[in-house]
Amino acid sequence: MALFIQIIVKIVLMGGILAGCAATEGIKETDPLSALNQGIAYAEKGQHERSLAYFDKAIELDPNYAEAYLNRGIAHERQGQVDKAVADYNKAIELNPNLAMAYNNRAVVLGYKGQYDEAIADLIKAIKINPDMPEFYNNRAIVLRKKGLADKAIADCNKALELNPNSAEAYINRGNAYVSKKQYDKGIADFDKAIEIDPMSADAYFNRGIIYASGKRDYDKAISDISKAIEINPHLAKAYYSRGLIYDAKGNYQKAVIDYNQAIEINPKLANAYAKRGVFYGRQGQTRKFCLDIKKACDLGSCKYYDVAKDVGACE
Repeated sequence: MALFIQIIVKIVLMGGILAGCAATEGIKETDPLSALNQGIAYAEKGQHERSLAYFDKAIELDPNYAEAYLNRGIAHERQGQVDKAVADYNKAIELNPNLAMAYNNRAVVLGYKGQYDEAIADLIKAIKINPDMPEFYNNRAIVLRKKGLADKAIADCNKALELNPNSAEAYINRGNAYVSKKQYDKGIADFDKAIEIDPMSADAYFNRGIIYASGKRDYDKAISDISKAIEINPHLAKAYYSRGLIYDAKGNYQKAVIDYNQAIEINPKLANAYAKRGVFYGRQGQTRKFCLDIKKACDLGSCKYYDVAKDVGACE
């Protein structure tokens, strides 16, 4: 079974995480700092559209306000508008080349886009400006591991933990790096520590469960951990999918398909969940459902089952 381990990317934001869009009409603020603070206040209340309106207003009042571009960039990133996010981070850096957080946040977006070398370059700059931010080392560790540089990733996690010994994220990231080196016991120990620090970390339970399944073949412990992750975060599609794979491996196909259904409901673009559900339907002799699901999986980029089924004439 594949190893599905969450990559913890911590975006550090002045004042909160934003999303949404709104016009600035009706906002009476005339001071950009006041507008920014109002935006932060609304973000902390979860009133995202109103929050974004105030960040827009801050930029309208002061087009050279680097921190306002920084916050608006995160708003765009949270909306999935990565190009707009990068443009805002670029502008923030242009206005203030010493704004470490803008380099960090741009690195996060570049990491999402697979531009790992560019992301590392930005994180090097962020660390040079502010070497005491554990989040910067955490984020660089993520990218280094993605590039296959597990030892360097571990070194960055160690630095993050030196700066903040209670960073559950750093233990999770280091655990991920150990797993990539197949040092499963060390990985489990780090996930144990992350859970000790943050008992509500769905990622730590999920990651530990995946190691129990794929590294230790202890399916009962894996199901227990992944079920706990789902209890903490019922919207974690990958957890339902992964637990479905484990039930499949145990021969409990009915429970597996229930989890595949839930994964698809949460994330209708999860190709592998359609593929595995299609295999279940094939076992049941439900050819039409089998073909529909594996074709859907292929439409989403996973064509292994559909190509074989076409070759043998099982599906059109």
